[in-house]
Amino acid sequence: MKLLPIFAAGALALSAAPAFAFGLGDVAGAATGILVDGKVIVGANYGTLGAGGELGYKLNDFFAVRGVHSTGLTYDSSFTYDGQDVDYSLGAQGSGLMVDYHPFGGGMRLSGGLWKTDIGADFGSVYTVSSQGESRDFTISGDLSLPSTAPSATIGWHGGLGDRITIGAEFGAIMTGGASLTTAIDGDYSGLTDSQRAEIESEVDARRTEFEDQVNEYTDYLNFYPVAQVGVTFRF
Repeated sequence: MKLLPIFAAGALALSAAPAFAFGLGDVAGAATGILVDGKVIVGANYGTLGAGGELGYKLNDFFAVRGVHSTGLTYDSSFTYDGQDVDYSLGAQGSGLMVDYHPFGGGMRLSGGLWKTDIGADFGSVYTVSSQGESRDFTISGDLSLPSTAPSATIGWHGGLGDRITIGAEFGAIMTGGASLTTAIDGDYSGLTDSQRAEIESEVDARRTEFEDQVNEYTDYLNFYPVAQVGVTFRF
């Protein structure tokens, strides 16, 4: 089955996170000076939530808090299911509050927090339905939305370019807990006899059920939204 490319890329990045982070564990442990200079943290990043920024404050050598915001990411494509083309548009953006724990007092961090997000997808497919010599086109559309508030957990590492500038990466997930689907039908029934209308409505309803089954196959992958990003921070 085809999977939305952005989820696939994020999932691969997520699966690589532990190896990445702990592979740099020795470096992070030795770099205790990275977080010494500067209490205020200002950063920019890019990843599976698009371009974003963050503003944080270092409480001590082991803890910091960050407010984060992502401007959003969109992706348009299509897939074929049982010979029927289905177009979709995926969008994701949001803001969150994160607490960072630096177990070695250095660049490695474990983070947890809460996000307010707008993550979802729109689907649409055009069906031609016929009855007694009459053919009509109907568009069946679907709106797949994820919960707007969800917890997040990530692991990351930042290395110093100087006393105040660091670059790094962060991997993890926003635990959305699933998605809900609503569908709609747009078409013209005018000029049909009662028997034609009844037959076409029955066929359109059957198509709608098939469409919902198609889209719902993707909801199994939406219990989390992957977080994978790289960024730079400045501390002062």
